[in-house]
Amino acid sequence: MPLVHCTVADRVAVLRLDRPPVNAFSIAMWTAVRAALRAVRADESVHAVILTGEGGKVFSAGADVKEAATLSAEQESARHELVYQGLGELAAMPLPVVCAINGAAIGGGLNVAALCDTRIAADSALVALPEINHGRTGGGGAFLRHLGVSEGIIRQLLLTGRRLSAAEALSARIVDEVVPLPALMSRAEAVAREMAAKPRAALIATKAAILASSPTGKWLSGQLEEHRQEGVPA
Repeated sequence: MPLVHCTVADRVAVLRLDRPPVNAFSIAMWTAVRAALRAVRADESVHAVILTGEGGKVFSAGADVKEAATLSAEQESARHELVYQGLGELAAMPLPVVCAINGAAIGGGLNVAALCDTRIAADSALVALPEINHGRTGGGGAFLRHLGVSEGIIRQLLLTGRRLSAAEALSARIVDEVVPLPALMSRAEAVAREMAAKPRAALIATKAAILASSPTGKWLSGQLEEHRQEGVPA
């Protein structure tokens, strides 16, 4: 079974993470995500992308901690490189990406959501950076700062590991909209289709301008490189 399902309709590609039970980012999952991103980027019929999780409970619980525990130091180093290549490809995706957060977005799952262009969450979703509960680091919350999340909220998430409800995540500016779960995909599709109606070349040029000229784009590029060099887990 594929770990990432891809369907294309009306100029919109929908990528669904599907690695039960929690869509953890294993080496195989990151490989599949990168392949899916490259495929939709190369498909000239695609003007916009929706990234979501299969089912209604979990978007992604982040890194596959069990797999990571079995890796040698050399394998772990290779995994870190794969993760940051994947994060970099998502951050630099030349087409708009709408994240439909269908459930829990935890740890690296939240980082992935943060790198999309806009985030729409189901009202039953939650977000968290719980690495500290397992004696690990959440990477300093770098991927939330460019969203305008306050330093106090970021530090609370990192230092307590507590979860925020969808409503709290909206208030904290981690997500942009909250809708009932049954309406999540229809709302994400409506937003994506509004973007996809624009000329593809104009979308690509606009996204490039955003990434190249905004402090956010430059900041993300620097943070990804810094984290890759330091080997911060994601």
